[in-house]
Amino acid sequence: MKPEVHRFELSINSTISEVYSHFTKANSDQILDRMFEGLQKKLRKINCSERERECTFINVYIAYGKRQEDFDGKGKACEILSTRRIESIIKTHSNLSPEDLLGEALRSLKQ
Repeated sequence: MKPEVHRFELSINSTISEVYSHFTKANSDQILDRMFEGLQKKLRKINCSERERECTFINVYIAYGKRQEDFDGKGKACEILSTRRIESIIKTHSNLSPEDLLGEALRSLKQ
């Protein structure tokens, strides 16, 4: 009997960690880029508000950037801490616009 394979499904509730975990399946920049483009297409098909779509895209983009850093040689040294910081900011500042959320997340990474 074959083990059940968990297939990643993008939703408006997908966290940065979940998307990053999905991106870790990529073995090269080219595969990662295709996966990112695929998630963008899936995101366009999700029935949600524009704000939810933008917030989900920000999560996907941050996860994509983190995985890209792995290929660029930065490694995973600060991955867990920075992911927790970003997710904490998203939860505590849920009333901010997507642009402001991204700004808060980027400022927290500099600390």
